[in-house]
Amino acid sequence: MNGRKVGSNRDWQRPRSYNVAPHLQAGRNVLAVEAENVKAPVELNPAGLLCGLEIHFAGGDKMGVLSDATWRCARKETAGWTTPGFDDGNWSPAKAIGKYGDLPWGRLDAGDRYLMPYVAGTRERNALVIYLPAAQKATVHHLNPAEDYRAEFFNPVTGTVTLIGFVRQSSDWAAPACPDESHDWVLYLLATKDTK
Repeated sequence: MNGRKVGSNRDWQRPRSYNVAPHLQAGRNVLAVEAENVKAPVELNPAGLLCGLEIHFAGGDKMGVLSDATWRCARKETAGWTTPGFDDGNWSPAKAIGKYGDLPWGRLDAGDRYLMPYVAGTRERNALVIYLPAAQKATVHHLNPAEDYRAEFFNPVTGTVTLIGFVRQSSDWAAPACPDESHDWVLYLLATKDTK
């Protein structure tokens, strides 16, 4: 979105959604998609792209932007193609070859049931590791209310750890949004006596 990567997906049968609001700007915005029709162990492997943008306005109105024949496409990457100032005049118009649900692709599974957080911890609840596959917000329940916890985000892409803060004697805690929504994250909660 406007030159910034907000996500990726390798499974065409399970589409993903991303919050692009932090990347919007006043004036013109560009939604750019890089897609590849990878080899598959099937006789026919037709290519296609289906995507959209849902905009929620402050007054409650909504507007949708869907991939269609008004979009432009190219086979080779050109410098600056993801930015608002790029001139796509030499690119070919996209072809609309079917409606959502048409064969050979059919309807897709949103796959949200696989995107829930996964939790591992100790019986005493003094350490928790929570995997967030979709970088969504999470609420942690059944913490030991007699303990303070040090909360950290682990970035599996860069290997860095970011201190979130401390959870002070509470059985439930709402974690903040992940720093970057383009990939998965790990949330650590460790019982501690040092909350400075």
